[in-house]
Amino acid sequence: MEIFLLLMIKHAIIDLGCQPFGLGNHKIKYFGWPAHIKHYIPHGVLTMFVLAFYSSIEVAILLGILDYILHWHTDFFKTNIREYFKWNNTQRQFWLLNTADQILHFLGYYVIILIAT
Repeated sequence: MEIFLLLMIKHAIIDLGCQPFGLGNHKIKYFGWPAHIKHYIPHGVLTMFVLAFYSSIEVAILLGILDYILHWHTDFFKTNIREYFKWNNTQRQFWLLNTADQILHFLGYYVIILIAT
């Protein structure tokens, strides 16, 4: 339970508090490197840091890489769906899509914790 709490705090900080503005243009591209460097990689690295206290360093590294990959693909598909339909934050569909995005991130953490423990 403590791992989940720490991963949720990490997620809120990186996904909401520290996400740079304007990354959407880079998240549309599969290899939009600014999004990788400024958003996806920090998710993976901080997941490694959290898990290093609860598992071996090898497991923490592998699961941090998994978090990086899951976050990348979830955001890539969310951003492309949003752009395809031209949804914006004044539309219910935009918020439903963001809800699905967050649920997928939480499911990723659930899987990561199952593997780590």
